[in-house]
Amino acid sequence: MTFHALTSANHLHRSASYLLYLNPYKLFPESVPRVKTVPHWFINLFCLFHHPELQQIFTFYVNTSTKIGKMWLRECRSSRKVNVTVQFLNVDNTPDYLGRDCLMAITQLRKGLFEAFRGKIYYGWIILAACTVMFFASGPGQSHTFSIFIQSLNQELGIEQAGIASAYGFATLFAALMLPRLGRLVDRFGSFRMFLAVGTLLGFACVGFGLVSNVYWLGASFASLRFFGQGALMMLCATLVAQWFQQKRGFAMGIMAMGFAASIAAHPALSQWLLDTLGWRDAWLGLGVISWAIILPLTLLFVHNKPEQVGLLPDGKTPEPEEDSEAAQADQSAEQGLTRYEAIRTPTFWVIAFGLFTPAMLITSLFFFQKEVLISQGQPETLAATVFVVTGVMMAASLPIVGWILDRIRTRYVFSGFHILLSATLVMINFVDGLPSALIYGAMFGLCNAFSITFFGYIWAHYFGRKHIGSIQGVGQMIGVFGASLGPLPMGFAYDIFGSYHQILFILALLPISAAALSFFLQPPLSESEENNASASAS
Repeated sequence: MTFHALTSANHLHRSASYLLYLNPYKLFPESVPRVKTVPHWFINLFCLFHHPELQQIFTFYVNTSTKIGKMWLRECRSSRKVNVTVQFLNVDNTPDYLGRDCLMAITQLRKGLFEAFRGKIYYGWIILAACTVMFFASGPGQSHTFSIFIQSLNQELGIEQAGIASAYGFATLFAALMLPRLGRLVDRFGSFRMFLAVGTLLGFACVGFGLVSNVYWLGASFASLRFFGQGALMMLCATLVAQWFQQKRGFAMGIMAMGFAASIAAHPALSQWLLDTLGWRDAWLGLGVISWAIILPLTLLFVHNKPEQVGLLPDGKTPEPEEDSEAAQADQSAEQGLTRYEAIRTPTFWVIAFGLFTPAMLITSLFFFQKEVLISQGQPETLAATVFVVTGVMMAASLPIVGWILDRIRTRYVFSGFHILLSATLVMINFVDGLPSALIYGAMFGLCNAFSITFFGYIWAHYFGRKHIGSIQGVGQMIGVFGASLGPLPMGFAYDIFGSYHQILFILALLPISAAALSFFLQPPLSESEENNASASAS
């Protein structure tokens, strides 16, 4: 008699008593005493060796994907009490492991796609394309998507706009506070696993938003969408692109940010169409399905954590020949960069943090009150709508140029110049008195948006290296999102007090001037030569 024991390496374990792990859902031969319902890890070799009918030849069908199964089979052979015939299968086709085997097949496909692209193009460009599309997929967590549903929430749930705004503000603050923890998880588990988790949970957050029934559920849904969409997904994209590009990082970040510009253009119209067609609740279900359909396939098929893990270097550089010594190998395997604790102890970190907090607050404030400011100056609503279009077009058109500039001019000079431009934009909106000045203001504001979103992903890795970029960028993004959550408050309070926006706009214009002055003297904790040679010292 031959007993066929279908098992999986996940259920094999080495112990003092040589436990034999069998799948309890497979039927034993009729001549073998039936084991009652017990955990499958409870059947041991004592029972096997002492039953005469089991002193036979056993055939094990074992998955070859893990080392544990092979190790356990060697233990069985060494016992010499059982003759084990092993038939290795590439895929274990037992139904209870179908889901795992599907993931194995997808992994093989992902490796095959990598090899197919590797000989033709630097794979970082594939990563960049995937991150650009996933940047677009963050739309359900962005303000320009929420704005479409405010009226529906107000009418159906009876929640006042003040309540909606309060829930939104607290949710954004909560999302910001959670980002440093997410950054540590990225450093620990890698971008691939985190993309799968965040993409899955973002879809469920969209579905949950469609089930909102009260202000508390609304706040929880806002928090989930802001964290997984506006926070986590955007941070993951920026972190992954920073890993694959170094000297071309600015250009790559500019290209990636075009996904956000596309989201500004597409998600409001898409949301409005879903709202008109399906109703607002089913519209969020549709947005969740779209998020899954974009993020999960791109992650499973194309995402790899770092170029060094697949034998490449950032920017597609060719590794230089090294001496065949342990010291050379150690240098080649070392990654460069400060830890989060080391980074936050440097003045550079806090200058950059202030330099990102300021535009996050002021750009959010302008987006929130831009229409009201222009109307208060006697301009028609149609002109305000035109300014939004000009802003979006200018942002999309200038993103590659911004990245190109960052790759060729010292970062501190560009960072300082960006803040001067932002200050001028805050002043310029006060002087909009017709179409020509509105077009100038819209173009300036679009350029500010392009610089802001590019610096968000570029500057942390540039100054602090790639080794702990997830945890450092998590703290940086928390500061930026916190600034965005405070953005509307100064202008809102000032209008209630003065009845005008002019005074507060001139006062707020001083903040970027301060940031520009500090940024001009930025000094990297890591020397620029070390940062430029980081890829040569990483593997």
